Amino acid sequence: MAATQQALHTAPDAFYRTAGQAAVEGAPALRQRLLQMREDALAQAKDDNERAALAPRLDANLTYVQGGIDRHVAEQTLVRNQQIALECQALNLRLAELEHGDDSILPSVAEANASVAQHLARLRGEPEEPAMLAARSAVWRSAIDQRLATGQGPQALDLFGRVQDQLVPADQRALELPIQTARTDVTADQWIAREATKPGEPLVTRVQTDTQLSPAEKALVQAKIEAQESAQDAARVTTIRGLDDQLEATAHSIATAPGQYRPGTLAALANAYEDAGEAPKAQAIRRLAQQESFLLSFARSGAAAQQRLIESLPEGEDRAAALAIQDRQAEAFAKDPFAAGTALYPDVGPPKPIDDMAGRIAQARAIAAYRGVPVVPFTAYASGMPQEQQAVQALVDSLPDDMKPVLEGPSSGGLHTYGIDAVASMKASGKWTDKALTRMPPP
Repeated sequence: MAATQQALHTAPDAFYRTAGQAAVEGAPALRQRLLQMREDALAQAKDDNERAALAPRLDANLTYVQGGIDRHVAEQTLVRNQQIALECQALNLRLAELEHGDDSILPSVAEANASVAQHLARLRGEPEEPAMLAARSAVWRSAIDQRLATGQGPQALDLFGRVQDQLVPADQRALELPIQTARTDVTADQWIAREATKPGEPLVTRVQTDTQLSPAEKALVQAKIEAQESAQDAARVTTIRGLDDQLEATAHSIATAPGQYRPGTLAALANAYEDAGEAPKAQAIRRLAQQESFLLSFARSGAAAQQRLIESLPEGEDRAAALAIQDRQAEAFAKDPFAAGTALYPDVGPPKPIDDMAGRIAQARAIAAYRGVPVVPFTAYASGMPQEQQAVQALVDSLPDDMKPVLEGPSSGGLHTYGIDAVASMKASGKWTDKALTRMPPP
């Protein structure tokens, strides 16, 4: 009896503590366990007479216990079936959310939910018809809510209009304010779409005099117009700033690397500015596009030739564009004459390999002829490491005399200014070790 009480009442996994499906599934194992406990008790009897006296008492106890087990199983079977029904209803409502835009499937979901509600009402002993009405209504409300939540106001209003008479009062009340808000929103959108194509005063002025709109609708229309204009302004500013970046890169390319310029780029930029509503800038760039060939030729000219061309040009946009190119080139050559010259002049070409010192010297002299200043055949790179300066000095000592003054001048920043190509040359000749190179900072 103590073991029976423990199995039924007091153990952590006692049978009467289980509910629903766990109780239904646990009953057979419990019955088998109780029978085994009966046999174990009989096995402890001293003789057959004692067993004969004990067996009826154990059987009576089992009969009593079995009645309690059956009652618990019956109760928990009802609980389990109600749980299953509630889970089915939750799945139906979730399906209504997922398929909220499919009018062909929603009626079937509503009827399926009503059927489950009918079964649940029978299990609970409640009226079936109200439960079925509420179940159908819940599906329609779920679909309408989801349409509203996903910004499908017109579709939500359409569905609400078709199933309004199938909604129970509680769901109608819950949807009342969202539907009213959706109607105001749809009315505002329709007004804007209708009036935007009409000539006349600005929409923000016109909406104030429209007598067919309510105050709430007028306020919403005005807010939507302002939001649209803000979005358009932001997009326009972003577009124009992007075009400004492209224009800056194009101007730099024409001035310092005309070989990389793609003909027609200025014309495309002019059209893009015009599309963005920047007509004055579009006109100015279009005039530059018409002088595209002149600008490219001017950029490739030597410094003296450029100056003569500028002096021959009248005051105006052409002269201003030429001066801008001249200024950009002056800045580039001030930073790195050799790199600027090899990028600018087609007949100079890209830098020769570092071990082709004769070729580099020829390139430097050609650039010097274009610019009228001496040019060192190295790419500028600043570093103050003593070993690098020594390596550069060794290479510089081998240069022609016409290139040494610029290396020794105050504007050169010291011999190490041209260290990166010089050190590479030393490495190629075996005069500079890899260990030393690893100590160089990156260019």
